[in-house]
Amino acid sequence: MALAAHIDTVDRFLRAVFAMQYSSLAVRSVFKPIRFLMWLLVFSVLGPFVSTASAEQVSTDQMVVIAHPSVNKDLIARRTLRAIFGMRMRNWSDGESITVFVLDDRDPSHMDFCESNLGMLPYNLRRHWDRLIFSGTGRAPIRVSTAEEMISLVRSTPGAIGYVREDMADESVAVLQIG
Repeated sequence: MALAAHIDTVDRFLRAVFAMQYSSLAVRSVFKPIRFLMWLLVFSVLGPFVSTASAEQVSTDQMVVIAHPSVNKDLIARRTLRAIFGMRMRNWSDGESITVFVLDDRDPSHMDFCESNLGMLPYNLRRHWDRLIFSGTGRAPIRVSTAEEMISLVRSTPGAIGYVREDMADESVAVLQIG
């Protein structure tokens, strides 16, 4: 939104400059291509800064699913993962209760996990949880504030599952491969 406001301001400035200096219709029509070229110059100068800022926000590390070491799985199907994080699957195959930990909805890691591993947008997952809660048929996952807290809680809660960036996973938790 801020970028759109800046673009509008620059456009108004360029229009004002060309309108004041060159008032005849013939001269203004000649300068339309120049205005276009000035826009190209503005975007070519600002382009690398805009793309660098967005690249810094998104890490290149992949998200991995982590679980308590007592979970006897090395591979988990995407469909099962969606059922677990959708709060539809409540127990592991051995009967142990599943405790789901998630990051805040606005956390970039949560957004990345939902889109790349669950194949859904975070707001759709939130809407599903809200529907379960308000209908009285389910519960929401436990929200944590940081990845370090996620690892700590998954490590100390039997049957727990969560997710972190690949470089943050350590040997104290089991890393589940998605198949």
